[in-house]
Amino acid sequence: LILWDPTPPGAAALEVGSRIGRITGGGVCLLAIATGEPGAVSNEGELSEWLEQQLPAWSHPELRVRAGPAAAAPLLEEAQEGEYDLVVVPRTSVGPLSSSELAREVLEVASIPVLLVKEAIPRLERMLICTGAGEPGKADVVFGGRLARHARAQVTVLHLYPPGEESLIVERGARHLEQACASLEALGVTCKTRLAAHPIPAQGILEELVSGEHDLLVIGAPARNDLRRISSLDVTSQILEGANRPVLIVPRTE
Repeated sequence: LILWDPTPPGAAALEVGSRIGRITGGGVCLLAIATGEPGAVSNEGELSEWLEQQLPAWSHPELRVRAGPAAAAPLLEEAQEGEYDLVVVPRTSVGPLSSSELAREVLEVASIPVLLVKEAIPRLERMLICTGAGEPGKADVVFGGRLARHARAQVTVLHLYPPGEESLIVERGARHLEQACASLEALGVTCKTRLAAHPIPAQGILEELVSGEHDLLVIGAPARNDLRRISSLDVTSQILEGANRPVLIVPRTE
């Protein structure tokens, strides 16, 4: 499910989302929210006209227009009713909400992975998956691995820990990385691991994203009933603020 927006990030979200649809063989739906505001579409004919300008060479996705004063409610309704595997949101303001706030709504209410796109990418060959130790950190590895398998992309699995952490904690992180890489290799995905200390998680992730020349970043969102979700989402917001690459946020299992 790709959220329509008549901006450069909107066009980029359409390009990246449609590419994922092609490589996975999945159906794609383009959703516009008819808010009545200037620039918003009011029917599928207007949406089709915009789509012709953006992807003239690509077979059209299914088009859907839902009415609403803002994007959140219609998007959540469509995401839940359509049983989608992925929601793609352009990283721009969508009505009164920022794209990150809209993503949080989808993650917490619909529990569907969200891909936030700011700029189009020339390829999807290298992916960075950031993961924590233990069960909550496995969901992003599994979902990211499925996408990497379809794209035939190489994956780096990254685990950061605070400097000066106890050796047992570091060893646990190393074991988790080994297990994650084994799971990815079982899917036929080429994988390597990166274990590093960094005082600022978001900064460390962004540095690895740039230095490794990765095309897409995969991170986990906390479980909906996790009281630590506020601080975790703060890290997510920092990552979104600094990353030009698409960021895929995968909800953790309960």
